[in-house]
Parts: sequence; C-alpha cells; structure tokens
Amino acid sequence: MKNSLAFSTVIAFTLLCAPVHAQLVTTTNVDPAQTVSEFILNGVEASNVVYTGDVNAFGTFTGGYDTNIGMNNGIILTTGTLHPDYIPAIGSAASGFSSNYNATAGNALLNNLVSVATYDASVLEFDLIPVGNILEFQYVFASEEYPEFVNSSFNDVFGFFIDGIDPSGGMYSATNIALIPETSLYVSINNVNSGVNSDYFVDNLGIEGQTIVFDGFTTLLTAIIQVVPETNYHLTLAIADAGDASYDSAVFLMSSSLKSYFFSDIETVNTFAPTVLYNHTFREIEIMAGTDTHETVKLVIYNLQGSTIYKTNFTGSQSVDFSSFANGIYLVQVCTEKGCKTTKVSVY
Repeated sequence: MKNSLAFSTVIAFTLLCAPVHAQLVTTTNVDPAQTVSEFILNGVEASNVVYTGDVNAFGTFTGGYDTNIGMNNGIILTTGTLHPDYIPAIGSAASGFSSNYNATAGNALLNNLVSVATYDASVLEFDLIPVGNILEFQYVFASEEYPEFVNSSFNDVFGFFIDGIDPSGGMYSATNIALIPETSLYVSINNVNSGVNSDYFVDNLGIEGQTIVFDGFTTLLTAIIQVVPETNYHLTLAIADAGDASYDSAVFLMSSSLKSYFFSDIETVNTFAPTVLYNHTFREIEIMAGTDTHETVKLVIYNLQGSTIYKTNFTGSQSVDFSSFANGIYLVQVCTEKGCKTTKVSVY
C-alpha cells in the first residue's frame, strides 16, 4: 500500500509539472449570418448567408493567440468535425490524428480545381456589396495531409470563389481568390509546403506544435481582389476532402478581416519607377529609387486607414524593418523631384 501511494504521488506530481498548452475553444451550431457579421470589419454589406455541409463542420473559434495559428478568433470550415466529443480536438497537439468522415457531399466548384472527386464539403456563401474598389480578408489553410500527401492525388482542396463584375472588363465567374501572394497559383498542399513556396508554410510537426492538430498549415494569408464599388457580388468559401474522405483539413477565417476600401496606384511621372522589394522571410523592404545616388528621396509608409506609420528621407537606397508591424496591407510612397510612386506591400 505504501509503494502504491508513493507511485500515485509521483504520477500526480508529474502531471502537475507537465506543461499546459491552451486550446482553441470552438463552438458549433452557430448562426451563419451572425458569423459573417463578425467576419466583416468595414465597407462590406452582406446578405443571403447560407451554409451547406455537416452542422459540426462549421463553427467559430476563440483563444487563437494562445496557439500558433496566427489569429485570435474567427470562423472555421473543416472537412472534419468541431464536435466537442471528438478527439483529438483541433486545438490538440500535432501528434494527434484528425480524420472524421461526415458522409456529406463534395462541391462542384472544388471539383473544378482537382482531377478527383471531393467529399465532406463545408461551404459558406453570401451576397455582398463593397464600398470601395478592393475587397480582402485574411485566412489560414491547415491540413492533416501534410507532409505525406504532398504531390499526390490525395490533396484536400479549398477555394474562395467570387462572382460579379470584373473592373478590367467582363465578369468574374467562380474566380478563385485564394492565391499565393504575387502569383496566380491557388493555395494548396502541392503549391505550399516545405519545398515549394515554403515562406508561406508552417511545418507544425517539425516544430512539435502543441496547439493545432494539423501537421502543417499556411502562414496568415490575404485573399484580395479588385471590385466595382456599390455593386453586387457573390462570395463562396468552400473546403472539401479530395480523392477520399480521410485526413481532415480546415480553413480558419479571421474575424473582422473582411473589408472593402479604395486603392489606386499613384505615379505622377511615368519614367519614375522606384523598386520596392519585400522579403517575407526577414519582414523587411528595400527601396531603390534610381541611379542618382545623391538625389534626396522622401519615404512615407501608410496603413490602410491613412495613418502615417513611418517616414524618412534618404539617398540611394533604404531598408525598413517590418518585424514590429502588424500583418496586413501597407502603402509605401516614394517621392523625388521627378515625381511620386505609391506601391502596395503585403506584410505577413
């Protein structure tokens, strides 16, 4: 009896001393219209909100800042489940394995992105009217299929599809805006992983992640597209298993990130074209204004609310450290006597 008591004491002490990791708190059976309302920051009027899929594959989350997902709260669309009885929960360690079969249908829009059938689709869609000429929001894609199924046919798929007027002419028709920054490539397991576009990939197994169950996920990304102000659009946010219904994936949509605003490139003299380079790895921009290294250059950086967050004068070239800046879109304005040029920089 004495030995048994001592053993129990050791076990209890070990449990008390073990590291405790905060978990994501998820909620199901939520009102889709209310979740979209909380998804909107400003400049967007939404209506006709519809969710299609398993009731437990759609919900909201809080407590994200206690994890490594890169956002505090928002919406989750998953091919698995958020049901509180399911183990491992999404907020569990990456050593767990999430693979729940919902026995629900795939999605036709997602079928167009892959060459295999889709299953367990979770789809949120709604109409919207933007006030400005830009529409954007932030998200993270995560999957249990990392890293084993990179470059295979078992490649869970998601997309953000928009319908409406294309400002450059014609119409958007199920145009996917879930793209890798500065490219036309859609975000997928094959297109973002440890070997391809790795700047946007988090190897959750490699860092022994303790707060998100998925083996890998993207960094915080922005879906962005030009729109016609005060015009009707339809947005469809969808994710599904591909090839089979095994291995779960999810999309995390950041609350208060859907917004519309006005943006226009400003170039008063066409021959004035400074180079603005952003290094995602080091979160640093370098500005090279031209060949005249003695010319004074005025640099001002604005956030999207129009506030000046950085300004300086320099000659030749200048580097700016963005490591203390919040993720998002910034406007970098460079001026000399030849004119001004404003460049949009996405910081993630």
